[in-house]
Amino acid sequence: AGVYNLIDFASIAIFVALGVKAMTLVGATNVVEDTVAALSGGEDREGSEAIMDALEVAVVQVEGFRWFAIIGAFTIMLRFFKAFDSQPRLSLVSRTLSGCLIDVAHFLFVMAAIFSVFSIAAVVMFGHRVPDFVTFPVAVRTCLFVLMGEFDWEELRVVGDSMAFYWLFLFFFVIVLLSLNMLLAIIFETYT
Repeated sequence: AGVYNLIDFASIAIFVALGVKAMTLVGATNVVEDTVAALSGGEDREGSEAIMDALEVAVVQVEGFRWFAIIGAFTIMLRFFKAFDSQPRLSLVSRTLSGCLIDVAHFLFVMAAIFSVFSIAAVVMFGHRVPDFVTFPVAVRTCLFVLMGEFDWEELRVVGDSMAFYWLFLFFFVIVLLSLNMLLAIIFETYT
């Protein structure tokens, strides 16, 4: 119950912060509207700069609002687990997830290391020819898409059919077949 109380307090704090962000966002958009109205058709450099400054402040406020909204949505999801605990069949899900949390965390650490090696190998093999593998962060994103089955074989085979095939085969074998099945085995072991 202590964890759920913490989630409740965090949820309240996040939604209060979301309300404050909404108010500042409304204020920033009012400043933009007032600045545009003050120009009233006249084009001068100072007026344009004032509009751009007001727009930049409004855009920063929108980004902050979006992040709080995203975090708020996840806290709502966590609060669902509190409600699930009151029903025996649904509480099985939350007990299983909490029971295997430590093992899954260790697994994700190992999986991240393996996934990073495949991403680095992709940068080395494909980065000079394929824009989706040009840097490590871009290669990680692309490898996540490959993990979901979305890749362009014609783009990969630019480096050579055999090299592209071996990388793709090893990626699917190690990451998709072995690692994801190990993750399922960890969860199922806790479930039984």
